[in-house]
Amino acid sequence: FLLIVLVLLMVYLFLQQFRSSILQNSNSLTLILVNMVGMVLLADFILRINPNLIYLTPFPIVPIILRSFYDTRLALFVHIMVIVLVGLVAPNSFEFIFLQLMAGIFSIVTATGLYRRAQLVIASAKVTGVYFVSYFAFTLIRGDVMDAEHLTQYGYFTLNGLLSVVAYPLILLFEKVFGQVSDVTLLELGDTNSPLLRKLRDLAPGTFQHSLQVGNLAESVIAEIGGNTLLVRTGALYH
Repeated sequence: FLLIVLVLLMVYLFLQQFRSSILQNSNSLTLILVNMVGMVLLADFILRINPNLIYLTPFPIVPIILRSFYDTRLALFVHIMVIVLVGLVAPNSFEFIFLQLMAGIFSIVTATGLYRRAQLVIASAKVTGVYFVSYFAFTLIRGDVMDAEHLTQYGYFTLNGLLSVVAYPLILLFEKVFGQVSDVTLLELGDTNSPLLRKLRDLAPGTFQHSLQVGNLAESVIAEIGGNTLLVRTGALYH
């Protein structure tokens, strides 16, 4: 109980120090807590059924979802807190935390690809590859590389990677439920082939080109100061 309280306190202090606006927005705070608590409860349920199935739990979904609504730092921090909580009861805690940390970081790095349906399989394959390499490294350390039971674990990692595609519909669901704007929606709005921008291009080509130029300039500027380039570019296209 004390360890769980400590983890939640760390989340609160992080938000208070770096993301105070989220504490003032009940929808944003609820969205984060739903992802945290939901994944912990799912992991706990799987552990009660069979501890060996823990690597079947798609932990990378949490940072992927949060990265689509917030920044990388927040998504990574919450992911770390989730795997630390589950690591308290997961078998081989260090190995579990290391594997999930690597997969979570990589999923955040490749999060942009998960918003394009054509790249869903490729992105999930990359996450699976990180699981494979990390787990294989641990088998080398233990000296049991040839153990047949590892094939089952690799199968779990494969299914885990495939389950990461569930993040896409969950992002759309959370967006509607909690009234947030995700990168998925911004990408769709920023598509110059969308109906409204296509109409602007046909009826007012000069204004359309002006909007594109403003979008490119704004994106370059905001990238230099570390802001949300996707949000700014989309806003510039519709200004």
